[in-house]
Amino acid sequence: MHWLPTLLRRAAHLHASSRTAAIASIASDPCTVWSRWAHGEAATSDGPKPPGSSEPAVVALWAKTLTTTYPVVMLAKSWCPVCNRAEDAIRDLTDELTRVDLDEYKNDKLTAAIQTEMQGLTGARTVPRVFIGGRFFGDGSETIQGARTGRLITALDEAGVSTKDS
Repeated sequence: MHWLPTLLRRAAHLHASSRTAAIASIASDPCTVWSRWAHGEAATSDGPKPPGSSEPAVVALWAKTLTTTYPVVMLAKSWCPVCNRAEDAIRDLTDELTRVDLDEYKNDKLTAAIQTEMQGLTGARTVPRVFIGGRFFGDGSETIQGARTGRLITALDEAGVSTKDS
């Protein structure tokens, strides 16, 4: 079980409400949790895969890994006009955006589990949810407004994200 320390380190960085459940799941069945997490984390050319399960511990590990692996992450839905405007605001400044459209997973239970995890991490289930450098930046309105005020470019610079004017 050479991978167990990695799994525990990832769990330790989760939001407190998710951490307890994640550690309990790891303690009761570490091989299954690792397998589900690892399966869900494998990236493809189309972007990040969904979590391997809708179990809260697996979704929490997926969300933490997703938001810390990619410099800028936006959880969205393909039909969402605010998501599209927030994406435009980000792409005006950087090409480093990873957009994850939750509705493309075609699994309502999984989408609900991810949105519940976002509620715990960010205070809301709605999309978009934008993360920069592993930290929650804001929703769609905050992202669009941040582009206007300079707060978005400042957050990108502070996270070391390459921008179009740098």
